[in-house]
Amino acid sequence: MVGCYPMWIYGQNMLQLNFRGPVVGEVVQSHEHTDHRWVDPNEMTGLFTPEAVAALADGNERVAHLLRCIGEDLDRYLALRLTD
Repeated sequence: MVGCYPMWIYGQNMLQLNFRGPVVGEVVQSHEHTDHRWVDPNEMTGLFTPEAVAALADGNERVAHLLRCIGEDLDRYLALRLTD
């Protein structure tokens, strides 16, 4: 497990669990995610700077907290990749 944090989504509190693991074979995205694409996680770190979080959250502390948690998970994920 990479991380776990509460998040407010769909009008209620939820628990976000983030995992990592090996993949065997080709990864296929579900039909629900056809507009999304794979990104290099190293390129995402700039999205979670304190300045970027403040700009995206626009004063909404729930959004700011969620973005900080995502950034922390990204940092943990990248650190785990270095140990592989």
